[in-house]
Amino acid sequence: MALLATNVTDGYGRNFTFIYRNYLQHMLDTIDSEVKPCENFFEHACGNFGKGTQTFNNFEEIEELSQLIEYDEIPPFLYNRQDRFKFFVNNRHKFRTKTGIILKDLYDLCKTAENLNNHHLWYRLLNEIPFLTIDREWLMKWPFLRFQWLEFKIELNLDWILLAAEFAAHGFNTFLEVFFVENTVFVGPNENIICPNLEEIINDLKPLLLYRERNIQIAYIIANELSTFCRQLNGEISSSMEIATIETDGELFKQQILDKYFQRYFLSLNFSDINLENSRKITIRLRRLNEMFIILQATDDRIIYNFILWHMMRQLHITDCFNLIENFENLLITEYWNWHVFEAQINRDVALAMYLFHTTRFQKYRRKILLSNQWDRFLSRKLERKDFNIERSIKSYARDYLNSGNISTYYESFDTKTFTFYSLLLRIKSLHMRSAFFKPYMDDEDVNNSYYFLKEFLHFSILILYRPLVHYYATMAYDMWLQSSLLYQTDAFYTVYDCLQRQRALQLYADEYDEKLYEIVIEEQAKDIYKFYASFIAVLEDYRFWLEGENFSITEDFILEYFKLDSSRVMFYAAAQQYCNRNDHLFNRIINRSFMNMPEFHEAFNCSDDAAMNPQFKCMTNIFPN
Repeated sequence: MALLATNVTDGYGRNFTFIYRNYLQHMLDTIDSEVKPCENFFEHACGNFGKGTQTFNNFEEIEELSQLIEYDEIPPFLYNRQDRFKFFVNNRHKFRTKTGIILKDLYDLCKTAENLNNHHLWYRLLNEIPFLTIDREWLMKWPFLRFQWLEFKIELNLDWILLAAEFAAHGFNTFLEVFFVENTVFVGPNENIICPNLEEIINDLKPLLLYRERNIQIAYIIANELSTFCRQLNGEISSSMEIATIETDGELFKQQILDKYFQRYFLSLNFSDINLENSRKITIRLRRLNEMFIILQATDDRIIYNFILWHMMRQLHITDCFNLIENFENLLITEYWNWHVFEAQINRDVALAMYLFHTTRFQKYRRKILLSNQWDRFLSRKLERKDFNIERSIKSYARDYLNSGNISTYYESFDTKTFTFYSLLLRIKSLHMRSAFFKPYMDDEDVNNSYYFLKEFLHFSILILYRPLVHYYATMAYDMWLQSSLLYQTDAFYTVYDCLQRQRALQLYADEYDEKLYEIVIEEQAKDIYKFYASFIAVLEDYRFWLEGENFSITEDFILEYFKLDSSRVMFYAAAQQYCNRNDHLFNRIINRSFMNMPEFHEAFNCSDDAAMNPQFKCMTNIFPN
């Protein structure tokens, strides 16, 4: 990162240098030199937090960039969803790609529909969803009792199979789960149906009945039917038919439903006959699928129809618009990769180089495993030539799947201004599903996958621009802290817990005893210290590994020396200052009790043998060896 801070030859370098230098200056301004680090490091690192900081005035014209540096609003954990949400909200009007503009308009429309009560929601759905609008006058009388169903069915084609297929083709499943992977159609039972308690279902229906001045008892009748049917689908209660006795007519019933369902489903998705003829069809969880069809066969059509509409109403009750946008994260990543919202602050190649500094742990793991004696010398030489290159992998994926030509193929031009929220949502969902049929499957959590690194790189870019009060510690440290439970061993933890208690007891007899520094820790507090210690040691190891590179160490120390810092100390400051003025009592304990047990800390700050932060009896050094 420091290497990039020296690049002041163009506008991008200037802007990044501005962020970096202000961060380092803020780090110094926050430090309270009156408190010695070896006496109480957290108070030393955070002593002047929020008391005003010095900033460089060389780039006053960069107003937008200056607004990013809002130190008083730094939350305790920086690499999180909240930052990505704020970044999206603040920058969405700068989007230029087709998919970016679609998501921007969807979010803006969503804010008008957020938190609608069920009465208003239901009538918006009837007015905005095309295939419901056709039968709007009849559906105004929903939910249906038996006498209504018999009356309406004579005049309308109230077919629950077609209704479920239409919703599914627009991204909202009821009974079946259908998904695509590159010319393959997977079909299975939907096992994500949530059955609320009876009172919640009644509360869903009451507003509709009151508005139409219908008897409130109807809500209790319908809710009991819906609750029983939902619990049967989930396997919570048995159906009226035995699952084990699958008769011939049961198989015929299933096939008739599937034929009608998929005829409407693929028609609505606009698949050609050639697409379907050349595709593979794979059925998954067949036993559970058969059980579901037996339940459907045993249930009155009216109840199923009521259930679909109620279930869809609950799914379409949006209460978090950004959560909705995250469902289309690959479209958002397409916009971010085109860099329109970043270009005023930092060049993409500079940002990518920064990110590569922060993937050292992965690189080190690859070298350790792939260059072991399991691989022949030829492959090892290939790897040493950087054939496994994260930068190349990201750019290759972006070239193949994020170019505008591919996007245009799946997302044909349409004017989002002519859509209402729910009509636009269903349209995007439909296009999003359809596009999956033509692309290979991508697991975005697979670290051997290019998409994983592309997503992490873009999240990192948001972090470094939107929350610049971070050094090397910020990118993965909190994740490591949470995930250090993977390293967690019961015996090791209780050894540490016991050690922390004995450490306090022994320190009572020291000449300089600080009761606040060595307060009693309960088991949950000891777990936090244990996990933080584990994650910090891992990140510190990464940082040292970065510095092993000749270019990194020379430029890092050169920049830090200018600010009277050095690479051995900056990590400790960066970690502590993430938590300044945020739950100080909690983080004071975690930071101090972790650092006082680290030989690396005593070495970096030259702590004397009798310093409060340098107890004679130390914990965890044998659990996490250097």
